[in-house]
Amino acid sequence: MNIPGIENAIGVESCYITPEFLDTYGIKILEGRNFRPNQLADSNKFIINETALKTFGWTRTNAIGQKLTWSCRYLVRSSEL
Repeated sequence: MNIPGIENAIGVESCYITPEFLDTYGIKILEGRNFRPNQLADSNKFIINETALKTFGWTRTNAIGQKLTWSCRYLVRSSEL
């Protein structure tokens, strides 16, 4: 995805979810954890899929703790802003 002046942005479809979303749809987390109920600290966290993981060049283990920024319809590594 090319955004002038910003490298490594990927276009994404997103939705706000509750912690029950993954269980409801039978989605398994391969690394990391689900959102926690009633945890305000989780309100600025992301769960990404394997396509986003590969696009950023991360592995399942080194993706945890990476910084991302939501910018309109794009996810951008925070170090790129």
